[in-house]
Amino acid sequence: MAPPNCCSPSPLPLIRFLVGILSAVLLTFPRPASTAGCFKSVISFGDSIADTGNFCKLTPAGSMCSPPYGETFFHRPTGRSSDARNRLEQSSSPTTAGCSNLFNTSLFLLGEIGGNDYNYALGLKMTTARIQELVPLVVNSIGSALQEIIKLGATTILVPGNFPIGCIPYILTNFRSSNPQDYDSSTGCLVRLNQLAELQIELNRSRKLHPHANIIYVDYYNAMMRIYASPKRFGFTGGVLKACCEGGGGGGGGSILGGGPSMRPCDEPSTYVNWDGIHFTEATYRLIAKAVVEEGLFTSPAFNLSSSSSSCVRGVTAANGRNSTFPDRDSLPNRGVGLIVQPAAAMVLVNLLFLVVVGGMSSSG
Repeated sequence: MAPPNCCSPSPLPLIRFLVGILSAVLLTFPRPASTAGCFKSVISFGDSIADTGNFCKLTPAGSMCSPPYGETFFHRPTGRSSDARNRLEQSSSPTTAGCSNLFNTSLFLLGEIGGNDYNYALGLKMTTARIQELVPLVVNSIGSALQEIIKLGATTILVPGNFPIGCIPYILTNFRSSNPQDYDSSTGCLVRLNQLAELQIELNRSRKLHPHANIIYVDYYNAMMRIYASPKRFGFTGGVLKACCEGGGGGGGGSILGGGPSMRPCDEPSTYVNWDGIHFTEATYRLIAKAVVEEGLFTSPAFNLSSSSSSCVRGVTAANGRNSTFPDRDSLPNRGVGLIVQPAAAMVLVNLLFLVVVGGMSSSG
């Protein structure tokens, strides 16, 4: 694919490209009769970080459809880009609740957007200055997508920022620098690439345009930097800037998503931050979810579901804990429509980890 046109004055081409790879994932759970503030569903837009098996339905031979993916929880590959569950799947049981008043009773997750755009540009060996030109386009695309879902009736939308790209094992492996000043001395991350992850958002403008909508920024960047700054505090004693799976970045080389015999997982994935060089382990996802859902951290304005009703969000378990009530993926109904286009754009909708996915989508656009 040709390099994206970073200098286009219009965000529409990028928006069309982003829409091509967005996947709509619907998660539902019962609404307690005594609790008026609970969301009936979560509607998220995402790719491999939020995917629960759609990629494998569309591309059965895909790398995420082979071991060791899924080994920690499902003990087999399910299409999730992790050792177990992703951030959308930690707390509740799926149901087949009705869709009346779906939009205004749903929590929308829009993003994070831009990670794949930046990664793709890095793969094309663009300079950091050149990649910086993508940021306004990505930001405008976020704003355009936000306007669209609000027009459709969405009233509560979480808009996450990007992860610290300069801490990803795949990036650290493929973009090594001989200059020590390029690295953060406290974390070992590449500083110049992390600057790309500081999302420049136009959410204040959107809030003024739509005062009835509750638009919430989720700071994934600092949520992850807290882990990178003090990994042992959170139980990550095996690896922080190195992937659990050999061949997934860090000291194991630069290849990623290499499911199969050649991809050798570490003994204890829960002690690693990263799973395959790009995606995180379930332990990492759970920590971020706990920070946002239980502790009410890293959101602006403040957003804390568990403080409003313990019935809305069932507590996030310990990092190694298995949720015995979580159903096997094959028992979950397939719903929704998935659209996937190669190869880059919008690392969309990650994972707030507090509901159980209702299933993978089976059709493509």
